[in-house]
Amino acid sequence: MDDAEAVLARYLKAQEDKDLDALVSCWHPDIEAFHPLRPDRSWQGRETYQRQWARIWEHNPDSRFEVTSADVVGSRIYLDASVEHGDGTMVPCMNILEVEDGQIRRARVFTDVPVHDGASMDDFTTGLNPDLDSEVPGDAADAFVAALNAHDVEAVEGCFHPDFEMIVPQKPARGFKGREQEVENMRFLFETYPDFHVTPLRKTVAGNQIWTENQATATGLEMAAVTIWEIDAATGRILRGRFYSEPVQHDAPPIDAFMHSLGQPPSP
Repeated sequence: MDDAEAVLARYLKAQEDKDLDALVSCWHPDIEAFHPLRPDRSWQGRETYQRQWARIWEHNPDSRFEVTSADVVGSRIYLDASVEHGDGTMVPCMNILEVEDGQIRRARVFTDVPVHDGASMDDFTTGLNPDLDSEVPGDAADAFVAALNAHDVEAVEGCFHPDFEMIVPQKPARGFKGREQEVENMRFLFETYPDFHVTPLRKTVAGNQIWTENQATATGLEMAAVTIWEIDAATGRILRGRFYSEPVQHDAPPIDAFMHSLGQPPSP
């Protein structure tokens, strides 16, 4: 049996037996492991490896190690597996392991906690390869305004997290949960007002919040809105909004009449 095949067999047997000494013996004392997806997690020396597996088995003695596939090509081991951690999370891990003198000397490790962020493969690729012939919005609020003015329903959908929630403090019954409702709201505006257009007036960013003041106009429609968007840090999408908006009423009563109306009891 070649060195790499023997090391793989020893490694899998040590995982099955939960034998920490046998597992660590598969690794060269000066092992160099590089994590391309998370470079800061790269490490050297098998003491680091020993600490990690000691912790995993301490917190979960029955931790599962599930092999998806394993193969050996020359002096390299290709091992695709998932590891169960103490909180029950199954973490996938793709390993390319280079064997020298019966031990793993170098490793390239691709691993991270699975994340469900609502971003499709198209979203991921588009974010890394924006259209060169169009202005790239600076954030989700800019992207939303751009989508509105383009009357692009798909682009509107891409601005919002699937679990989006709209809060309307002045009219609580208008609040809703779910990205689909926001998409339908904008679809209605596009179909009802072909010349619908939004003009940004003011904007400021405070942490994960974006405060905007916009004016929306169309034939037969004029609205003014202040919105506080909360941005999901993992996806950059709009997770929550606080929406203050009404149609503009140019013939509304003046300020004195409005203030006096606040002192009148509601009609029975």
